[in-house]
Amino acid sequence: MKARIAAVLAAWPLMVIASPAAAQDWAFRAGEGAAGSLADGELAGVVLRCREGAQELHLTHNAAAFDHERTHTIVLSVDGTAFPFEARAQPSERTGDDDFVAMTDAAALAPLLAALAKGTAVEVSAPSGRYTLGLSGSSAALSAFAQACPAPA
Repeated sequence: MKARIAAVLAAWPLMVIASPAAAQDWAFRAGEGAAGSLADGELAGVVLRCREGAQELHLTHNAAAFDHERTHTIVLSVDGTAFPFEARAQPSERTGDDDFVAMTDAAALAPLLAALAKGTAVEVSAPSGRYTLGLSGSSAALSAFAQACPAPA
């Protein structure tokens, strides 16, 4: 019994971040009004969504639940440059698990989007853990996202 508990505890961090860590490419999905990293063909990990003309930064998780009443700090580091944001946990429309949604505006997102488009890797740090994603395809995906959901002037 102790060995089984130890095995579950040892595997828990992998279960929490397995999908985002497996993402290799980025894509834009016009039907979803979203761009982001891909895991198993689905947008997962770092996802930008267009909601009512506003750009939103989402971090997705596997089977994670967090306090919806407080803010959480999330940090995306692109090739060593850190971009910290305050975020709230909200249920994902796709999975029902909690996503972190950055509480920011397009002007604050612009430097991050530029870095993601030009960078080679992004390290994501959040209360759910830390993982690194490649940025292959991010430039094209984010360019299409910017055309579909332009930042307000």
